[in-house]
Amino acid sequence: MSTAEKPKTDASPLARLEEAMRAQKLDLLLQGVADEFQGEYTPQGARRLTFLTGFTGSAGLGVFRAGGKHALFVDGRYTLQAANEVDPGAIQIVNSGDVSFGEWLRALSSTWKGEDQGGGRQRSDKQTPAKPHPQRTPTQPSPLQGEGLTPRGPVIGFDPWLVTEQQLAGWKKAAPDAEWQAVTPNLADSIWDDRAAPPAGDVHLLAKEFTGESYDDKRRRLLAAMEKEGANALILTQPDGINWLLNIRGADIPYNPLLLGYLLLSAKETVLYVYERSFSKEILSYFEKLGVKLGKLEDVFDGSAPGLPEGSKILLDPSLAGHGWWQLAQTKGWEIISGDDPTLLPKACKNEAELVAIRSAHARDGLALTRFLCWFDKRAAAATCRTSWRSPASWRNSARATRAIAARASPPSPAPGRTAPSCITTPPARATAARWSANCCCSIPAGSMTAAPRT
Repeated sequence: MSTAEKPKTDASPLARLEEAMRAQKLDLLLQGVADEFQGEYTPQGARRLTFLTGFTGSAGLGVFRAGGKHALFVDGRYTLQAANEVDPGAIQIVNSGDVSFGEWLRALSSTWKGEDQGGGRQRSDKQTPAKPHPQRTPTQPSPLQGEGLTPRGPVIGFDPWLVTEQQLAGWKKAAPDAEWQAVTPNLADSIWDDRAAPPAGDVHLLAKEFTGESYDDKRRRLLAAMEKEGANALILTQPDGINWLLNIRGADIPYNPLLLGYLLLSAKETVLYVYERSFSKEILSYFEKLGVKLGKLEDVFDGSAPGLPEGSKILLDPSLAGHGWWQLAQTKGWEIISGDDPTLLPKACKNEAELVAIRSAHARDGLALTRFLCWFDKRAAAATCRTSWRSPASWRNSARATRAIAARASPPSPAPGRTAPSCITTPPARATAARWSANCCCSIPAGSMTAAPRT
C-alpha cells in the first residue's frame, strides 16, 4: 500500500495492470470499490476501481484478466452510469441483478474444465454457457467465457485486506477448483503513479453531552462481550465502531466524520493503528489519559503488528474484517474466534443523550429545509431558477447559522440495506433554466442541510 514514487509511463492503467498480472501468473484479478475498512466512501488513494476503469459508483466489482475483455459487476443503480464512464471496448458491464458474481464464478468454473464419469477432472473442449437464475433473464452473456484459458483451474488474485473472510469463503464455494492467490502489495497501487497519500484529517473529541457514555464504560462492555466468546483479545476493523468507542470524530473520508484505523482491545492494552499523521496535543493527551497506544497501519499490513503472543484467542467479525487478518493469525499462531463485531448493537441502541442530539438535529434540519423551500417557492414562481443550482448567499448564511456541516451532506444512492440520506441530486447538464423552472424540479444544494454531531 505504499505511495512511493514510481516511474511514469504513457500506457493505460488497464494495459499496465495486465502486464503486472502476467508477471504474477494470474488469470484473473478482483478489485472492488471497498477499501481496507470495507467502506463505500473511500479516500482518494483507495479508489482503485475508479483509477482502473473510470467508474465512480459506490458499489461495484471489477474482474480483470491478463488478456482480453474485462468485466465490471454493478447493481441496477449503476448500469447507466457505468456505461457512460467505462470504455465499452475494454470492459463489459454486468448487471448483478441479472447474473450475480457468485453465479458467474460457478459458470466460469464449469467452462474451465469438465468432470468425467469416474470423478477425475479434465479440460472440457466444449464451452458451456452460463446458466441463468431460474427467475431471471440475463440481459448480457457471461463475460470471459473460457477463451484462451489454461487447462488447470483459474488462478484468481485478490488483495486480502480488501476482501472480507466471509466474502472470500463465498467465492471459494462458488469456484472450488480455482487457485486463490492473495496478492500484496495491491497491483493497482503498484502501477498508480500519482496515487494520493493516505488521509490525515483533523480529529476532535465528542463531548459527553452528545455521547452519554464514557470510553471506560464502553470498554468494559466490549471486554465482557469478548470474554463471553472465549477470546482474550478483540480486533475492531470498522472505523465507525472505533470512533464510537473512543468518543472521537475525524475527517478522513467524505460524508462520514471518521478517523480511519484498526483497534486492538484486550484487558492489558488498547492499541489504535492509523496511517501516519500528526494529532493535536489535546488528542494525544486524551489518548494518554485513556491508556490508548498508537501504532502504524503499515505495520499491520506488513505483518509486524500487532504483537500479540502466540496462542492468543482473537475475536474478529468475518463479515467485516479482511482475509489478511486470517493470514496474519496463521503466521503468528493466533486462534481466531469468529463472531459479530460487539460494537454493532450498543452503537445502534441510542442512549438518552444521543436521542436528544438526534431530535435537535431533526429540528435544525427541518428549519433549514423549510427556509430553503420558502426561498425556492419564491424563485420558482418568478421563474428565476438557475442551472447552477447554487443557493443564494442568504441561504448559505442561514445554513451556517444553524450549524451547517457542508462536508457531511451525503450524496444519493446509498448501498442496499443502508439508511438512505437526504436526496441530493443534480439536474442534467444540458437542461435549460426555463425547462427546469417550468417543471419546478430542483434539488437541495449539497451542503445546505445541517446536522448535529454524529452519534
